[in-house]
Amino acid sequence: SGSGTVTLSGPAGAGGVIVKLSSSNAAVAAPPASVTVAQGSASATFSITTGAVSAVTPVTLTASGAGTVTANLTVSPSYTLAIAPAARALVAGTSTSYTVTLSAAGSLSGGVSLSAGGLPSGSSASFSPASLSGPGSSTLTITTSTSSPTGNYTIVVSGVNAGFTSTASATLSIVKKIAAVARWFDLDIGNAGSAGGANC
Repeated sequence: SGSGTVTLSGPAGAGGVIVKLSSSNAAVAAPPASVTVAQGSASATFSITTGAVSAVTPVTLTASGAGTVTANLTVSPSYTLAIAPAARALVAGTSTSYTVTLSAAGSLSGGVSLSAGGLPSGSSASFSPASLSGPGSSTLTITTSTSSPTGNYTIVVSGVNAGFTSTASATLSIVKKIAAVARWFDLDIGNAGSAGGANC
């Protein structure tokens, strides 16, 4: 959804001014049939109902009153991203993965390209698949190096399609590796001797 504004050349007179509205593609962007500019006001705002699109779609709105004016707008595909789980922990030098899910009303022309930011130094991210053309999921794998510093990081995943961006975030924690300590126990119980003896 969105909104638009009708502006007159001067304040509306008694009873206000009714402006008729229309769209070149009402299935994509539909304004109300008309909007009233109140008496003494020079403008009025109206809502625009948008529909689902698979690609950026241009629409022309027309306002008719004492004269006629047009305005051009574009409607972009709408989608959202989610990532799970919300947090992962690993030791530097290892890797972990998340599932990135895209929700959309339908297919998306050109696909949604995925990228990840906020990575710790010495690490890398990869997606499989690298883009999504509609509702579905991708596996994000983050690989750290032994030089990656410990700490908590906010990983931000972005999905871009035709200039529209949706994001989702999760936490990555790099923890210290606990070294195993080996201990050797040597127990010397000595030699067994006789139970006792007697001399006569």
